[in-house]
Amino acid sequence: DPLLPERVRNTSAAELVLWINEIGLEDSGEIIAFANSKQIEAIFEEDLWKPNKAGADEKFDADRFGIWLEILSEIGFDKAVEKIIEMDEDFLVMAFSTLVWVAETNWLDENCEANPQIEKIIESRLTFEIDNYILFGKTEQSWDVFISLIAAMDAHYHSFLYGILDKCFNFLAQE
Repeated sequence: DPLLPERVRNTSAAELVLWINEIGLEDSGEIIAFANSKQIEAIFEEDLWKPNKAGADEKFDADRFGIWLEILSEIGFDKAVEKIIEMDEDFLVMAFSTLVWVAETNWLDENCEANPQIEKIIESRLTFEIDNYILFGKTEQSWDVFISLIAAMDAHYHSFLYGILDKCFNFLAQE
């Protein structure tokens, strides 16, 4: 549809979610390609917060977020990163923290011997080292695409990425 870019830009997030549900998330790459970052954020707000059961509080669906990252990557990692970096930073910290545990290498060196739990986490997780951070995957699902997006962010938006990683580390250190 040659009018799809304009139709997407002029459609509310709630309507876009209906379209996506109708065609299926896995087939919605073109919609996401033409949506701006604010629309994608609103779509995430509508789609990623669900109660586990009727009457329960809404909870962020990390697995579904991973699928969204895969869909975003279909438009190309550079374009996906451009959309991601325009999103709310607090949202990104929270969302990334559902997929990975972020530690600074110095902190690991200082705390690893004193806490055997940390060694178990290190041994049992997917890991990716980037500068002075080590990312530990909480799940294998979407790990490869997440790390590819992190690498693309590092290449083009280094300081933005490191601000997010630092907040992810501090966020988890406070829990």
